Amino acid sequence: MPGTGAPTMSRQEALDGFLGAGYALHIVAAMRMLSEPGDIGRAVGDGNAEWFATVGPNGRGTLLNKEGEAVDPMGLQRFTPTLFLYDNYPGGIGISAPLFENRAAIVEDARALVGAGRKITVVFDRGGFSPRLFARLAKDFHIITYWKGKKLPPLPAHAFETHEIDVDGKTIQYRLHDAPRTKVGRIRSKDRPGPHFFWMRRVTRLREDGKQTHVLTTHTDLEPAWVLYRMFNRWRQENFFKYMREEFALDGLLEYGVDDITEGDRPNPKRQTLKKKLKKVAAKIADLLSALGAQAEDKEGSSHKTMQGFRHAHASLRRQLQAERKRAERLHKKIDALPKRVPADDLKTLKREVKLIGDAIKMTAYQVEGELYGLLSGIYPRQDDEGRTLLHAAFESAGQIQVDGDKLRITIEPQSSPHRTAVLAKLCENLNAEDTAFPGSQLRLRFAVEGDQPAKM
Repeated sequence: MPGTGAPTMSRQEALDGFLGAGYALHIVAAMRMLSEPGDIGRAVGDGNAEWFATVGPNGRGTLLNKEGEAVDPMGLQRFTPTLFLYDNYPGGIGISAPLFENRAAIVEDARALVGAGRKITVVFDRGGFSPRLFARLAKDFHIITYWKGKKLPPLPAHAFETHEIDVDGKTIQYRLHDAPRTKVGRIRSKDRPGPHFFWMRRVTRLREDGKQTHVLTTHTDLEPAWVLYRMFNRWRQENFFKYMREEFALDGLLEYGVDDITEGDRPNPKRQTLKKKLKKVAAKIADLLSALGAQAEDKEGSSHKTMQGFRHAHASLRRQLQAERKRAERLHKKIDALPKRVPADDLKTLKREVKLIGDAIKMTAYQVEGELYGLLSGIYPRQDDEGRTLLHAAFESAGQIQVDGDKLRITIEPQSSPHRTAVLAKLCENLNAEDTAFPGSQLRLRFAVEGDQPAKM
């Protein structure tokens, strides 16, 4: 942390402080929501979801990458710790909405906890777009968000330049235009009479399909490619939690006991169903309008010279359009008649003690899988695309477990293809070289694939 005459804070010290601040902020958020701390989930990780932080046995912060391997904070090119707070119940019990509504106050609490001289980067979706909020936070925070508002005129193709960044040894390339100042919104200030405007930097990406994506930021010294990367990869943290929940669904194996959710509400599922139907109807209306427009522009070979003739010629399309518009109107009325939120008393949650055990097992399982995924490097050319798929298939394979003297031998059935079987056999060799003992015993683990067993070790 820069300071006058003060020593610079190391990344390890910053991480320890951030974990402590995250814990304090978690408690503050629970107090603001009038809930228990267990009702709100907390996670600390990288802004780009490259690593996750835990507290080690010595009480210091420890970084783990996506494969569960320890990471040295000083060896990272970019160090952007990020705190995630979320509704900790499956399906939600109404905490997410007030968390979002109180985001400015919660973020300001984070500012006070992190301390002066360091800026946190806050990434907003379009739902959180607010020039007034951005102006309020810009002094102490970096902000990244999508453009929201009046459609911007497209930029010419020659205005874009190629930008490259290196992420995990891979080159990511974007075609970008970097505009230092874009008028975002009109705001009012007590310190400044009359209305004025809030300005942000705008980085525009030219996609392969020719469409343009506009991203706004107050971060003036961040490379434009990194601005886009952070915006596009903001969901990797949530995908991590979703992956653990789906791939390591141990809840049903632990216990069937559940607790009722007696407080809180949730989005009305009936409204969501109707909105999906309305979206399909709107898409059909757009297709019909497009078809009518194409016919109107097709002057060549047209037999109708007047608007009345055009209407007669395309009466079928017009009847379909009228029917779909009436259908959309009916759906709108049904949606408006339903409450936006309903009580969550029909939801269940695992008993608290069981859930804590299950979460611990899920985290351990993911870290073990991450270690195995890392061992595939160098022995499986398709590791990036199919590494985890191969591991999942191996986990689900039948096999035999046999005690042989001081060895515990695990023999797995061959896989669906010879090359996968060969990769799994090589992975078993690498695991055997670790000479690991089965927990709680003196038995050494020995892995093999059936039909490809090495000489006894």
